[in-house]
Amino acid sequence: MTDPITKAVKAMTLVYGSTRNSMDSFASAASNPKQFPKVVLAVTVASGLVGFVLMQIVDQKRERNMQSFVPSQETKKSMTQNESVVRAMIENAKASTPTENLENAAMAQQNFMLFQFDKSVAEDKRDQSFLQRIAKRSDEIRNNEKDLND
Repeated sequence: MTDPITKAVKAMTLVYGSTRNSMDSFASAASNPKQFPKVVLAVTVASGLVGFVLMQIVDQKRERNMQSFVPSQETKKSMTQNESVVRAMIENAKASTPTENLENAAMAQQNFMLFQFDKSVAEDKRDQSFLQRIAKRSDEIRNNEKDLND
């Protein structure tokens, strides 16, 4: 008697306003051609309200979680090396062609995502120059960030 379906049927019966046995009155209302549109409307409105309330709860929890996360710029902490490398790579990607971006992404996958960043590890001179350019720009970004925080 306390399963969720029975509770939902009883709640819908209260919306319908009947005082008879809840299962019988809801079933008879749903099967009655004159009452069927009202039952459908009541079920639709009730499920919409439940969905709206649940979304509000989820949004509030998500907002609370996002407020507990504060990016490094707001806490005045120095930028990590990984953050500065990613920013340098984004700047480089904006200035590169799509073909160069694909080649750089493959090389970055090999050198950054699998291992800690090391500008001395590269397969050829082109990769070596790219890694050195990214490392240099990364250092510049970190130094600029430190200057802004001081």
